[in-house]
Amino acid sequence: MPQPTYSGTNSQGNSYTTYNNGGYSYNNAPSSSNNSQGSHYYSPSGNTSGFYTQNGGKSGGGYSYYQNSAGERSYK
Repeated sequence: MPQPTYSGTNSQGNSYTTYNNGGYSYNNAPSSSNNSQGSHYYSPSGNTSGFYTQNGGKSGGGYSYYQNSAGERSYK
């Protein structure tokens, strides 16, 4: 299981975490300007594949998908 190596907040107020295997995740803060509830992204090994959730996923009126290293998305 990857271990977190650093957590912080960028200049836009979004939090992110990096892991010892090169992976990373970030949370985009909710925004009132575009009625966004925020989003979350997790790339397990730091390459171009990963999991993305917008506005709480399908149950929250948003969406979720997994993108593989070829850029193909599988929506849930």
